[in-house]
Amino acid sequence: MKKTILVDTNLLLDDSKIIFKLAKSFEKILIPTTVLKELDKHKYNPDLSYSAREAIRSIREFKREYPEKLIFHINENDIDSNDSKIIEAGKQYNATLATKDI
Repeated sequence: MKKTILVDTNLLLDDSKIIFKLAKSFEKILIPTTVLKELDKHKYNPDLSYSAREAIRSIREFKREYPEKLIFHINENDIDSNDSKIIEAGKQYNATLATKDI
């Protein structure tokens, strides 16, 4: 079983249950607070609100069922872009990045 996977915002928006699927192959699921903030912001976007809310519900459910498998990373570095913050979190945990971003 692989160690840690970082789940990006766009993957959660595309499939709210992705963390449950990835948990079968990875010991830990890493979600940076930047991802949580992006999901929260998307709750108010008419095109993404349903997906964002489903993703947040799924994270809460996963946390209840598998608290030992979930890592929330708080970024303390002074980095401007959200993508850079997410990549920095992955580097700190030597995590594989799961994304649909180009």
